[in-house]
Amino acid sequence: MLTRARQRAHKNPSPDPPLSSASQAQDPAQGSSLVSASASSSSDEYFSPPTSPTPVRRAGRRRPPTSLGARGQPASNGVPASGGGVQRMRWTQSINENVMRAYYGATEGGTNLTAYRVRMLSLFQALEPAINVSAQRLSDQVRVILRNNRLSDTVLDRIRSEMCNSGFTSAPSQPVVEGPLPATPQGPDHDDEDEGDMAITTSKYSDQLRSALGDAIREYRNTPAELRPRLPRLPMTKRNKDLVCTLDSLLADYFESSEDLEDTHSILFCAAVAACRVAGVTFEDTERATRPKAATPAWQSRIEKRINKTRVLIGKLYCFKEGNTRPRVMRFVGRAFLGTGISPQEYPSHVVERIDFLKQKVYAWASRIRRYRRRVDRYYLNRMFQSDQRWVYRTWERLDQGVSDGCRPDDDATNIFWRNIWSVPVDHIEGDWMREVRQACEPLEAMGEISIASEDVAAAVRSVPNWKSPGPDGLHSFWLKWLRSSHDCLASQFQSALESGSLPQFLTTGVTHLLHKSGSATDPKNYRPITCLPTVYKLLTSILRDKINSHIQNNSILSVSQNGCRGGSRGTKELLLIDMTISQQVRRFRKSLSTCWIDYKKAYDSVPHTWLLRVLELYKLDTTLCSFLRSCMGQWRTVLRYPGCRTIHSNDEPIRIERGIFQGDSLSPLWFCLALNPLSTLLESSRLGYCLWRGGKVISHLLYMDDLKLFAPSGSQLMELLKVTETFSNSIGMEFGVDKCAVMHVKRGEIMESDGLQLSDSINFRSLSANESYKYLGVSEALGINVTDMKQSLQERFFGRLKKVLKSLLSGGNKVRAFNGWVMPVLMYSFGILKWTQKELDALDRRVRVLLTAYRMHHPRSSVMRLYIPRRCGGRGFLNAKTLHNREREDSEEEIKKIVKKNTELKSELAKLNEHCLDVVSQRDNLLEIVTSFKECCDEHERALSRISELDIEEHTHAAILELCTSNLEKIESLSKESTCNCLHTQENELASANTNINPVSQPSNLSQCSPGFHNHNKLGDLFTHEDAPLDAKLSACISMRDARA
Repeated sequence: MLTRARQRAHKNPSPDPPLSSASQAQDPAQGSSLVSASASSSSDEYFSPPTSPTPVRRAGRRRPPTSLGARGQPASNGVPASGGGVQRMRWTQSINENVMRAYYGATEGGTNLTAYRVRMLSLFQALEPAINVSAQRLSDQVRVILRNNRLSDTVLDRIRSEMCNSGFTSAPSQPVVEGPLPATPQGPDHDDEDEGDMAITTSKYSDQLRSALGDAIREYRNTPAELRPRLPRLPMTKRNKDLVCTLDSLLADYFESSEDLEDTHSILFCAAVAACRVAGVTFEDTERATRPKAATPAWQSRIEKRINKTRVLIGKLYCFKEGNTRPRVMRFVGRAFLGTGISPQEYPSHVVERIDFLKQKVYAWASRIRRYRRRVDRYYLNRMFQSDQRWVYRTWERLDQGVSDGCRPDDDATNIFWRNIWSVPVDHIEGDWMREVRQACEPLEAMGEISIASEDVAAAVRSVPNWKSPGPDGLHSFWLKWLRSSHDCLASQFQSALESGSLPQFLTTGVTHLLHKSGSATDPKNYRPITCLPTVYKLLTSILRDKINSHIQNNSILSVSQNGCRGGSRGTKELLLIDMTISQQVRRFRKSLSTCWIDYKKAYDSVPHTWLLRVLELYKLDTTLCSFLRSCMGQWRTVLRYPGCRTIHSNDEPIRIERGIFQGDSLSPLWFCLALNPLSTLLESSRLGYCLWRGGKVISHLLYMDDLKLFAPSGSQLMELLKVTETFSNSIGMEFGVDKCAVMHVKRGEIMESDGLQLSDSINFRSLSANESYKYLGVSEALGINVTDMKQSLQERFFGRLKKVLKSLLSGGNKVRAFNGWVMPVLMYSFGILKWTQKELDALDRRVRVLLTAYRMHHPRSSVMRLYIPRRCGGRGFLNAKTLHNREREDSEEEIKKIVKKNTELKSELAKLNEHCLDVVSQRDNLLEIVTSFKECCDEHERALSRISELDIEEHTHAAILELCTSNLEKIESLSKESTCNCLHTQENELASANTNINPVSQPSNLSQCSPGFHNHNKLGDLFTHEDAPLDAKLSACISMRDARA
């Protein structure tokens, strides 16, 4: 059998590579020895599979393969030197200029780098026909010239303009260079490449960026997003950072002329394409990426074919050993001994040795396949880990679940299943409970108008990961973060879109990846949809979320029982601590408790759009914002895709989202919490629930997003809470996942057995027994948490993941990252919830180090402290469980101290308010007494006023009598005595008649109470009644009465 080395020896050597010329100059004896050695050994021992570039080898390892040239291999001029050696080529100034002429001619001035090497080599051979050089070496020399400034910028600009003006049709004549020529490099070229690692100034690349940006804009600005190439990741080196900053300064004019969001998005995409092209980052070939890969690589097929042929020879040799000498057998036996120099007569004596030799070759080839396969897997796994760690973790978890790519549901069934959920609109029903919700929302203040500024865009994009998976547009958040000149344009266009209430259709179209959760892998309902949306749309919703969150916090809209989307909280840990506190109190004081765990079926995908809009109105959000969100909801669409697979039903129309929230954007979680917030309002207004202490707060439920747990002191109150929950859920179109719901009844601190809870004819919740548990918020619990079982479960899961990482083909640094990012979080979640002792944590760390030593990641005598020192400080960078636990405990203690301090301050303020309240009460009592006295005074005043009016009437009457008397007296004085006497008699009669006309009620009963005038009047009447009274006495009496009245 001829080996590959002998086959290559019989072929004509290529004159291009320098090593071929060297091999031709060797003496025949040496060549024959090489051939014989190749025939007696594995010729392909040093050939690696064509999967990736060969890494730099450390000193002392085996020689590199002869098919791969040495790094920095010098160019050859085709003329071997005397003695069989190859003289190094000297790249002069004129040759370097011709190299750049060929480069600029092939790349159209450095702008078109697509398959330019062949054109560049042909142009260079036309300019320098005496120099024989490969395309790769010519490309390396171009890089050396640009990086090390072998030619000045003036010379490069002149060569570029010459080639652009010449039309790239012929090589121009060599120009005369003015001034002294720089010194010609004498050292080896790989030193030039090492010096070329220096950062390139941004001014040098401004022309290339401007040209590449113009080409990209002409090529992709009006191209639909689905027809654009997929953007690669840009390595964050200093050179690339300067390049992106220079590109940002060139984009201001383009953004000023941008008309709408679609145009701005195209400019951002074209800028990313230009930056990747100038940085030399290769784009993924779309056609090649969609083409199915071969099941077996070519190199593996060749080795397996060789193994099969050798096994045939081994079988024939066994037949020959047993005495079979038929010609068909002997033909294979001759092939087995070919090249060994053994005659046919000596075959029987050497057959055992030959069989053993061929077996060793088969074993060596099989080992080579395993080694090569392992190398391919190692390279692929590390590359995927660097780009997408979650994909690696999901792959390991799917292996535990036994899920493979073949175990997937049918495409038609998956499409129909999700269309029936998303594309079937449902309206909510407002019942009697809506009155309570409206009353609770009446005191809220209306949200102000939204104004989006460039600072809002910068703040929103600052916290977004650089290379998170984008939507169908393919634009990563990195470009929005680094191209800061787009922030002003985006802010103004966001504001315009908000006021007009419309967005381009491509911004509201996503790609939904279906990830398996648990259960049967062929059932579509066991997959979780994860939607990737365009980056610009997520940026806009992130800004709106911050505005809405400010309104929610200012008005305290979100219930305290809802711990999802609440900033500054510990999330699920706070709810678990509250749950543990209630369980411990029930067990310790032997109380009664009825609790229920509720799980919603497809909660995020079931909320009606009408209810989502109604919630915005209830909580008084901006009307312009509500109109904008209503318009966006009508444009929501998505396409389905499994991870790593093509789109399902790519020819069909995208699925319209007419029910549920649009997962993937920044506003959806907060919007969903607002949609369930009225349920918390109804449960809290019912005044039912478990009371921790007498007169304390009543806890009716705990809610994290859609994970709901109800508390009640008895089964009857729990039934009332469930009725409220069922009524609200049915009104907004959400259904219970009855198979994942459960109830538990505790009486005097002991779990009671029951048949479950019949909520309705179709809803029956199962009851937990004393030996069962329910997984709530990632922790298995019943009446509290079984700490021992939970610790054991966490440790098994922790060490299972650790062994997967250590057995994997990841590099040492990536294994440390996987340990910190995937293994240690299993325990970190329990810190602060479960009580870990320092002894348990020390034993845990010891077992981790034992596994590291067993898998050759840690030497038994190496420093233990260095394992936990950060890598930037020279350590290994492993996280320490004991340190994390103590830090979590200290943080919890600090938070509790802050809460206690805040409660103490609140209590002191409350005491001051109580004292002030007592003062106010006492002042109120005094005011009541004063008011009562004032009312009594008012009554006395009314009575006095009535008496005064009566006296006024008497006064007017007496005044009339006095006037009458006065007039009569004047008459009496003017008359004579006789006439006076007659008048007096007449007056006496008038007075008598006047006395009879006076109202007896108004007259005083006692004469002593009358006025002096009235007494005089009576005396005068007595005088006139006596006829014997003298006239002088009568006159004097009248005069005295007049004077007294006056």
